[in-house]
Amino acid sequence: MSARPGFIGLCLLAFGAQAETLPVAHQPLAELSVPISRSLPGQVIELRRARLAAEVAAPIRAVPVAVGERVTDGQTLAEFDCRDSELQVEQAKQQLSLQRSRLALAEQQLTRIRHLAETSLASAQALDQQQAEQRQAAAQVAAQRASLALAGRQVEKCKLTAPYDGVVVATPGQPGSYATPGTPIIEMVDPAAVELEAQPNPEQAAEIMRAGDLTFGFAGRSWEVRPRALVGVIDRATQTRRARLTLIGTPPPPGANGRLEWSLEGYFVPPDLVLERDGQLGVFVLNTPPDSARFHPLPDAIPGQPARLELPGDTPIITRGRHALTD
Repeated sequence: MSARPGFIGLCLLAFGAQAETLPVAHQPLAELSVPISRSLPGQVIELRRARLAAEVAAPIRAVPVAVGERVTDGQTLAEFDCRDSELQVEQAKQQLSLQRSRLALAEQQLTRIRHLAETSLASAQALDQQQAEQRQAAAQVAAQRASLALAGRQVEKCKLTAPYDGVVVATPGQPGSYATPGTPIIEMVDPAAVELEAQPNPEQAAEIMRAGDLTFGFAGRSWEVRPRALVGVIDRATQTRRARLTLIGTPPPPGANGRLEWSLEGYFVPPDLVLERDGQLGVFVLNTPPDSARFHPLPDAIPGQPARLELPGDTPIITRGRHALTD
């Protein structure tokens, strides 16, 4: 960025006993400051990836979805041949009906025994025995209800359904093959639930958390991002930290590799304004009044690179005539 002089001033310089007036130009620091950008690789990470597996041992009857197809929450993704499980449901229903009949009979008999016991026509022992039979029949009904529910649950497992809206990315299970519990059938991803992940070093991590203009570039497009979390552990091998950032708007697809970019805060003077005086690098600042030059050291400056200047934005920086100046 070339300096645009604001006005020509006079700088009083002392050389021994003489004073020499030199014309100079100056400009506010905020106007001549150059933007400094940083970047590092970033990748879009999916937050929801489901690897759906079979929960039953049965042949795969159908897989009505294909790779790349969008599916909705609850949509059927695969069906299994579960006629055995369906028969078990019917069998459990019949057994439950039988147990209910036995319970009804036991309750009727218990009612008769109680009436007889009240008139001393039945013994207390007979009453106790009938009460025990009634409780046993009730327990068998409860157990059979659980068996029916378990058989019904097995039938429910004969269909794989989507746990959320997403896109099918793989169909390792194919119709006709035999599946056992744990056999992978469908893999799907929610393309809308993503985050950006980057691995900055500690210095970059601090800059990212402070930056107000974070962007992610991929395939010629740019997205605004905001830092969400910074993992509080430094990787021993790479000496980096994992940063997670939120993408604003419709995000790029999961797996996209691009660049995370941000600008450094503060003011940076162009490298051509940095001079060396008495073994130190720095810039000349105009003091008014009186019109004089003050050398401001920049101990962290690197020759040929813009240098950060920790001064107010309206500080007048001498841009022309600086080479002849001393403090």
